[in-house]
Parts: sequence; structure tokens; C-alpha cells
Amino acid sequence: YFTIRNTVLIVLGVTVTMALILTGLTTWVGRSANRSLSKARDELERKVEERTAEVAEKEAHLRLAMDTMTDGIFMLDGDMQYVLFNNRYRELVEIPGDIIQIGAKVSDVIKAHAARGDYGKGNTDGLVRKQRLGLLSDQVVDSELSINADKRIISLRKAPIEGGGAVVVLTDVTERKRQENALKKSEQQVRHILEDSPVAVAISLDDGSDEDGT
Repeated sequence: YFTIRNTVLIVLGVTVTMALILTGLTTWVGRSANRSLSKARDELERKVEERTAEVAEKEAHLRLAMDTMTDGIFMLDGDMQYVLFNNRYRELVEIPGDIIQIGAKVSDVIKAHAARGDYGKGNTDGLVRKQRLGLLSDQVVDSELSINADKRIISLRKAPIEGGGAVVVLTDVTERKRQENALKKSEQQVRHILEDSPVAVAISLDDGSDEDGT
């Protein structure tokens, strides 16, 4: 009897001891794991904050560069919606209201241009379709836009983006166009004067020869 009792007590003692050891080990492992998880979480949060700060800084630099450009610029995604644009773009096209904004469809802006006559005379739907096809094209496209009845003339260059979308750069060429037109008008006036003159007129070139090369 005493032998059996001692054996049972020993087994119980060993069992309790093992249970206590396992409990302590489990607690230690759990605490260690929690510390590791907490450390990993803190490290991840720190990296996310650093990355977020870097992205914000780069976006600020990009915005500053875009807003100090003399040219206008805008980017469209594959659905022909605005991804980004600078203030100069808005200034050049003079589209009222909040039509131009991130996520807006460029087709609405094209319709506003067509309604104002910026694309010239013609069927509005046809003009809008032509402009959309130009933006959807996978080729570089150069064109001109007359703002508010030639108040401003804009040169546009559209470049496609791989995967869909486009980047468009707008340059104000109003003064250059006016100078070209003035020069052309002056040349026409001189030509008319020469053609209508009853007296033969010879034009001397810089090398001393006449216009006919003699």
C-alpha cells in the first residue's frame, strides 16, 4: 500500500512539476513572441511613416516644378480621366468652373472647348470625337487650339503612355503667331505694291545682286 501510494505521489509530483514548467515556458514564449511582434509592428510603422514622408516630399517637389512651368501640362489615365495637371494648364485653356479636376473625364473639357468654338466651326459631336481619337491614339500628335476666338493660341503636343493614357503639354504661341501673321501680311502688301506698280522695281540683295540673281 505504501509503495503504491509513494509511486502515485511521485507521479503526481512529476506531473505537477512538468505542468508548472510547461506553463512557465508557455508564458515566457508568449511574452517573447509578443515582444517580437510588437517590435516588428513598430518597425513596420516606422518604415511606413518614412516612406509616406518620402512620397509626400516627392509629390511636393513635383507640384512645385509643375506649378512654376511656363507651359501647361496634364496627364490622363487609360479611361481618359485626369491624373494630374498644373495651374498653368487651367490658365491657358480658361475653362470655367470645376470641370477640370482629378478624376474628371477629359471629354467634358473637350465638349466645353467645342461649345465655345475653340476647335473651329463644325458639328460639335464630330469635333469632340476627333479630339478624343487624337488623345486615344498611340502616336505623338501635334495640334493647335484657339482660345476664345483667337484671344490665345495654344500649341499642344500629346504623347501616349504605355499601358494607356496620355501626357499633353500646352505652350502659348499667341505672340509668335501674331508676328508670323504680321510678317505674312506685310509680305503680301509689298507683293501687291510691286505687282501694281507701273514702274519696274529691282530689289537689291545683301550680296549686291538683283532678286533675279544678276
